[in-house]
Amino acid sequence: MVRALRRPAFWALLAVCSLFALVPSVPDQVAQLGDLVLHAGAFLTLAVSGALAYSRRPLWVIGAWLVFYGALIEVVQGMSGLRQADPVDLLVDIVATAVGLAVVGALRILRDRWRSRSSG
Repeated sequence: MVRALRRPAFWALLAVCSLFALVPSVPDQVAQLGDLVLHAGAFLTLAVSGALAYSRRPLWVIGAWLVFYGALIEVVQGMSGLRQADPVDLLVDIVATAVGLAVVGALRILRDRWRSRSSG
């Protein structure tokens, strides 16, 4: 049952992130966390949930798509007139994505080692 929810959960998270990235202003409670913390949390979460949702895809593919998504957000924000693009935001998106995927990759290695020891 939980596996069946991985992809819908990822796309729901992506939709929420897109909404917060494109609305003119975010609620005060959200803004108090700080823009870079929000970006890091969002892309770390997207990286982990994307890796779980698309577990048969190489991690670099998921990372590439998330970097493209982060760049697209910045371009749209810059063109909208309601928000402004910030290359530092994109850098944080890239780092958070890399950290999330590195954690998933490390956990996959540990899982595979544990499985090979258990079966052998």
